[in-house]
Amino acid sequence: MSTNERSQRNRDVHKYMRISSADQRSNHGAEQINGGAFYTNQEKGATVMHNTMIITSGGGKKVNAAYRGFTIETDQSERNGGEGVAPEPFMLFLASIGTCAGVYVYSFCEQRNIPTDNIRIVQKQHKKEGGKGIEKISLEIQVPEDFPRKYHDALVKAANLCAVKKHIQEAPDFEVVTNVVDE
Repeated sequence: MSTNERSQRNRDVHKYMRISSADQRSNHGAEQINGGAFYTNQEKGATVMHNTMIITSGGGKKVNAAYRGFTIETDQSERNGGEGVAPEPFMLFLASIGTCAGVYVYSFCEQRNIPTDNIRIVQKQHKKEGGKGIEKISLEIQVPEDFPRKYHDALVKAANLCAVKKHIQEAPDFEVVTNVVDE
């Protein structure tokens, strides 16, 4: 997709029409955004695509993301001027790595009727020299003594299927634009 096509798609996606509360029942495909407002693509009459996330201010240092019926709340720590009432965005980014690996590890075990109660993943972030940024992220899958040894390597392979990790390793291009939209 060319840069112009990408920019046009972004403009199309960001032209939303607010649907009144009375119309909400007839618009099941519309996406709920922060406590009741529903949005749809005004130009094409189609609902917001499932790959579209709406980011809004939650007041102060809080920022929320509405996506597929969920609102993901973030805040900055008190040290960074927030109230510390929700995780910081970078904390959620880091958590998405370990939890994504966990989905695959626990699914692997469940498919083989292996209890997951005493299995956990410990994730560690190793800072770059100089302390700015992360050099390495390590995941240790901890299993109980009675866990079948024949599956140790398979658990690592399962964890490596994580889509979050794959997207970090094969990073997408980022495009940030500003557009004026009608309210």
